[in-house]
Amino acid sequence: MELVVGDLCFIKSGDFLPVDGLIVRANDLAVDEFSITDVALFSGTEVKEGNGQMVVVGVGPNSTAGYVLSLLRGSA
Repeated sequence: MELVVGDLCFIKSGDFLPVDGLIVRANDLAVDEFSITDVALFSGTEVKEGNGQMVVVGVGPNSTAGYVLSLLRGSA
């Protein structure tokens, strides 16, 4: 299943996020990048604890990880 912008997806402990998203519901949610922001989750982030839901806001080259890769390739 491919995620697209606007999808609502469930996240849980142990997940690695393949997309950027905004948290819409959280139950004891802790992720490895949580100190960066309180509402946004970035692709490549690991969910350490809890569960929740997020709305997808960036996929592939339009995600944070995609942007960083384009900078490393010199195409941004």
